[in-house]
Amino acid sequence: MKIACLGPAGTHSEAALASSGIKDSEPLLCASIAMVFDFVASGKAQAGFVPIENLLEGPVVETLDQLLEHKENLKISESFNYKVEHSLGVISSFKGDQKDIKAVYSHPQVLGQCAGYLRENLPNSKKCAMDSSSAAAGFLKENQMLEAAVLGLRATLEKEGFKILAENISDSKDNNTRFVLIKKGKETALEQDEELKPENYVTSILVEPEKDRTGLLFELLSIISEKHRVNIRSIHSRPDSKGGFIFFLDLQGHPSSSSIKNCIKDLREISPVDSGMGTKISVAGSWQNTPLASVEPLTVGIIGAKGKMGGWFSKFFSSSGFSVIESDKGSKVSSEDLVKSSDVILLSVPMASLQTVVDEIRPHLKPGQLVVENCSVKDSSLDSILEDLPKGVECLAIHTMFGEKVGSLTGENIVVTSTTSSGPLSDKLENLFEKRGAKVSRVSPDQHSEATALVQSLVHSILLSFGETCAKTGHSIEELKKMSTPNSRAIISAMERVASQDKELLLTLQNQNPKAHEARRVFLQSYFDLVFSLFRGETEALEQTLEATKKIIKE
Repeated sequence: MKIACLGPAGTHSEAALASSGIKDSEPLLCASIAMVFDFVASGKAQAGFVPIENLLEGPVVETLDQLLEHKENLKISESFNYKVEHSLGVISSFKGDQKDIKAVYSHPQVLGQCAGYLRENLPNSKKCAMDSSSAAAGFLKENQMLEAAVLGLRATLEKEGFKILAENISDSKDNNTRFVLIKKGKETALEQDEELKPENYVTSILVEPEKDRTGLLFELLSIISEKHRVNIRSIHSRPDSKGGFIFFLDLQGHPSSSSIKNCIKDLREISPVDSGMGTKISVAGSWQNTPLASVEPLTVGIIGAKGKMGGWFSKFFSSSGFSVIESDKGSKVSSEDLVKSSDVILLSVPMASLQTVVDEIRPHLKPGQLVVENCSVKDSSLDSILEDLPKGVECLAIHTMFGEKVGSLTGENIVVTSTTSSGPLSDKLENLFEKRGAKVSRVSPDQHSEATALVQSLVHSILLSFGETCAKTGHSIEELKKMSTPNSRAIISAMERVASQDKELLLTLQNQNPKAHEARRVFLQSYFDLVFSLFRGETEALEQTLEATKKIIKE
């Protein structure tokens, strides 16, 4: 397969193509990225191989511009990460040192990726942009520019007879560039029938407004982020010929997934082209979402993985790219083995079992690990974990305010209780919850107990008492549903969910929260005052109750 890429020989693009693993490829070296696209469009090459973004310098604008120009018939089909190492070379007859260099030549992306080194070591040298680092080397060699240096591949510079003054001088030792393969094809050719994890792919779209208008970008982002909950991986703008801007957006997800399909459909419908104020939406292709920065893979060990929430966490972390180890009663994996192999240890066990589990794992914990507990009562659970916790081991308390049937974290509440031993792993976990759409609240153990005493302990006892009242008065739930209002239907539905919960969890919420008794006492006092007032035919108590409720709603 003939693949066009940026030349001349010895460029990073040629080296990246050679290391890409694409079989039976024949490189066609082009003088510019624009020529690469032209070769593919004209059929001179079956594909093009171009850089699209760099860890340090961000987007390659030449590639973005060409994706826009060829949006109708050329699409991104694959991506490849390539680690870039830049060396500083001079013509071999150069006798001075770095302070004598008057100018540095290379591709603008390369100059940007080494900007910090150049500022520190060659602050007075002129920075000269060329079409490629190889072209820059050829230019210096042809003109015998003894007081100029070039930034490029060490192997290429040495082959051309340059002397290396410094190597691997990028501003990050983890300097990666993403290259993409460009092919002919229509948008529909990108669709696949297989089920793909959206987080593993990126769909690139182009947004071309017919006219610039206030609020357009906000409308588009609202559809993407709020309506369809699609993560925007990046957004860039380029000026158009009408005084406005064109936007390039990378959406997390694959074009074949329903979320991306529906999102793009809605984007097109809210701003139809030819309406005078419309916006053209084009799909530039898709590629695998491999991070440019190296990310240490984390392993999460879940003790209590067979439980309802333990199973939920297992699916959640697996879908988020973590390795998961599961342990439970009867499991082949012991708690000791799980702890030794995990970065994060999640305890998803009943309160009654927590102390036993903590005692089992404590001797095997080591610095750099994180212990997470997901218990409904914080005071006693945290005391159990923090007691004699080894130095350097992080501890984080969370409370997922939902059940195991929740499929998405979008809009769901997670309460986080930090401890003095919380650290970077704790922050990563909190960030993950927020990235997946959860509303994370950070509270102290005392604040947690006060709030859950009302929203769980009290609410559960009221709903269960409502169910018992229905039973004692001889009314079935199905009969009541037929005559229910929207408010009462919501109450009946909530009562059914509470009644289906684990009995041990319900007892824990009622008996082990130190604030639950006071919450029930205050409720009973308010309720009795209201009931006896109405029994006497008085209305003042009802009015006072209504006003107090309205006040707290407004607050």
